[in-house]
Amino acid sequence: MKKTAMKNSNTMKLALGTVQFGLDYGISNDGGKVPIEEVKKILTTAHQNKIDTLDTGCVYGTCETVLGDVLPGQDFTFNVIDKIPDIETIGKTIAQTLEQSLAKLHLEHLEGLLLHNAADLTDATYQQLNDLKTQGLVKKIGVSVYHPSQAFELAERYDLDLIQVPLNLFDQRFIETGCIPWLKERNVEIHARSLFLQGLLLMKTSQLSSYFHPYMELFDRLDRYCKTLNITRQQAALTMVHHQDSVDKFVIGVCSQQQLEQVIQAYQEARNIEFEMDPFSCHEEALISPFLWPQKKK
Repeated sequence: MKKTAMKNSNTMKLALGTVQFGLDYGISNDGGKVPIEEVKKILTTAHQNKIDTLDTGCVYGTCETVLGDVLPGQDFTFNVIDKIPDIETIGKTIAQTLEQSLAKLHLEHLEGLLLHNAADLTDATYQQLNDLKTQGLVKKIGVSVYHPSQAFELAERYDLDLIQVPLNLFDQRFIETGCIPWLKERNVEIHARSLFLQGLLLMKTSQLSSYFHPYMELFDRLDRYCKTLNITRQQAALTMVHHQDSVDKFVIGVCSQQQLEQVIQAYQEARNIEFEMDPFSCHEEALISPFLWPQKKK
């Protein structure tokens, strides 16, 4: 059985996802796109709590523009990871897309650049990414994947610096397949997203739509276990951050400064919680793959 172990490290492993800054995003997001004044508060709180990495993308609505408007006026900086959208849809080269993103962000270079679609990583696109790295426009190149098989195949074929994977209490595929330690052996930096499964893991069962009713027993099991340990679901989800030493960053998204403060507090509290993860692993794509969920009604 997998249990979290108590850690002494004070390293902040949380990274801040910014999609909510540019889009009405997330199944549990009732407030829509985050107002710019709230974005400033969120970024300030993130910096004060040693969160040093932002995850963004040019397909995240106005996100890059918002960050470009806000960050230059601050006395702190972040490492920015950006994503290239589906190659077939952008109608321009990776270099041209990066140039536009850097202009919007008011940056001269990025910490990392990922292909959003794993199928877009080919010999040709890898060469384009590597050229940008050689030019000093990006420090790390990589890809965002959905399945362990993609990570195994692409990291075997290409010399990648960074791979982003989905990982949470319900979706433990990258742990169970041994993919995470395998990537780490190849010196690949690993960023995990969907820690809260777009907020689904934090929602009350009474708030879940009928689509999720087939999985209600899993949610009830989680609630019972959390009650036994006298912890919240948020704390439970965050225990994974302290358990997975090989994962470098866990990307979380928030819609307000208050939410970020709550996450950071739960993150600290989760450090000393021993949590058995195995019983909550689920391989039902309909649950663990948000792109299969019904679209949220506007």
